[in-house]
Amino acid sequence: MKKDHKKLIAGVIVVAVVVIVLFIPMVPIKGESSQNSQSPLETNSPYGNWSLVWEYKADHEIKKTSVSSDGKYIAAVGDNWNFEEFRNDVLYLLTSDGELLWKKDSRSLFGFSDWIHDASVSQNATYIAVGSEGTTYLLRRDGSIIWKKERLEGMNRVSISDDGEYVAIGTYPIGVGWVHFFDKNGQELWNFSTVGSVTSISMSKHGQYVAVGDYRGYAYLIDVQGNLLWDKKLGEYCDVYVSASADGEFVGIGTSGREIAILSKNGDWLLNPTEVQHVVVGVSIASDGYKLLFIPAEGEGLRIYDANGELVSSFKAREKVLDVDNTPEGVYVVIGSDDLRIYLLENEVIPEFTLATLIVVLIAVSTLAVVLSKKLARA
Repeated sequence: MKKDHKKLIAGVIVVAVVVIVLFIPMVPIKGESSQNSQSPLETNSPYGNWSLVWEYKADHEIKKTSVSSDGKYIAAVGDNWNFEEFRNDVLYLLTSDGELLWKKDSRSLFGFSDWIHDASVSQNATYIAVGSEGTTYLLRRDGSIIWKKERLEGMNRVSISDDGEYVAIGTYPIGVGWVHFFDKNGQELWNFSTVGSVTSISMSKHGQYVAVGDYRGYAYLIDVQGNLLWDKKLGEYCDVYVSASADGEFVGIGTSGREIAILSKNGDWLLNPTEVQHVVVGVSIASDGYKLLFIPAEGEGLRIYDANGELVSSFKAREKVLDVDNTPEGVYVVIGSDDLRIYLLENEVIPEFTLATLIVVLIAVSTLAVVLSKKLARA
């Protein structure tokens, strides 16, 4: 066998061995936390350990949060009331490093003082949907208005698809609620009435499914054409909070009746309504190989439950946790609190399939080197 061939084969084998020996131990495996971070969470979780990355000190109570699916941008709503202007809520946009890109009150954004009830950010923050009182706005990343939709009675809850192609709006008037579904050009594609006013709305990553919760105890799942796939009643006159998984396969649910649940897109209970021993004021679901429910529980902080309804982790802010959002895999979790802070938690894990794929590739490379060596030896 020629020396060049021997050198080539030896090089392939050495590279494979070096990657196996050096790289794999450095990868945070599922269930292990990074060594250079300290976790403020109470946890003994098989799903990894969430650590506090940073906390941003705002000027207002943070009542709503939204993180882009890539984890790069965070929108947050600050609750701002004073005797002079009555209501002049504030929208914050930050990077994943905790850098404030801008902070604008409703007067700066809309031209007049108003509520901001909700915000939802697309990937890369190309678009930001903002729900106020009777009006919803679609903004660019710099905060400029693309379009606005008026005469949407009551509090407007919003959710935007990952690419910004669709915006879903849920209204909270007195009595019957409505869901309005728009494209990014501001064209209404369909609308749907709910039994009670809408308390929560959540869209899957590509906008194929819209989950809705109302204050009469109902949860709904609607497809991109506006067809009702199912509705479920979870209680009498209780607020229902919903979160659609990124792929639309699951809907996480929390209720003001202190229950949590998970439904499939077919309407099957994956976690039957399960009582928890704390207040529930929202929900966010992660579902990358497993299903986790992130529950803002006000004075009890953030509670994280698995698909069996078991508490796997918790986080205590200085004061009440009012809202939570997370990236699809649950790696990044953003918390809004009335202690005037936005918190970013991170779970530095690698999905099991990614690690398995890496090992398979390395084995394949090593095997190829051995086979090549034998063939060249016979040549």
